[in-house]
Amino acid sequence: MRSELQGLEITKGELKHLSGLGMNQVYRPATWQKFAKEGFKSLIISILILISYGILATVFEYHHPLLILTHVIIVISVLLDDLYKIFISVRNPDLLYIFDKIDRYNAIVQSLILHEDLEKAGNLEVKIYQREQVLAALNFLRADLVRALKTEKIIRKNKQFIANNQELLETDLSTIITPFNSDETTEPGRLLNESLQLATEVHQKLKQLQQKHSTR
Repeated sequence: MRSELQGLEITKGELKHLSGLGMNQVYRPATWQKFAKEGFKSLIISILILISYGILATVFEYHHPLLILTHVIIVISVLLDDLYKIFISVRNPDLLYIFDKIDRYNAIVQSLILHEDLEKAGNLEVKIYQREQVLAALNFLRADLVRALKTEKIIRKNKQFIANNQELLETDLSTIITPFNSDETTEPGRLLNESLQLATEVHQKLKQLQQKHSTR
């Protein structure tokens, strides 16, 4: 089961391919406190770059124009990268929401992998029962997350979203609910029930994305 669980994780490369944006291209949470914190970091980096210029200028005194140009380009690049991330974060709250759900999903997968390893080491109290149902439920959840990424990308990149693409938003949650009737007093049971809650939240977001388009 361990290898099957590892295959369920949504990698950074897959996420970027599906959404067109990587998690390192946005700031989370998209709050002004976060933006101010990242802006302060960029300011510190800019100051260090200027200090670097001062040191190099004393060593290479005949190359001032080149040094100035190089350091100005670096500082501008740092500031533009900051502004770009802030712009993307503010403009795409739905994408950030999905990114947060993917983080939770991957954490669930990693926790189940850990329990699998502990069980193999002889800790039978963490044994995961109903393994086939667990894998089926996680596969459904993964499919919803992938669908959410694709849907958000289509809406973001195409203002004229094709209304008859209803298959992007169809999910039968009843097929997920049954396998999650687990004992919440155990860690595996808690993780499985958290997966159900996450699946419900993702499905609601898919409906919201559809409604957002229908109002345009």
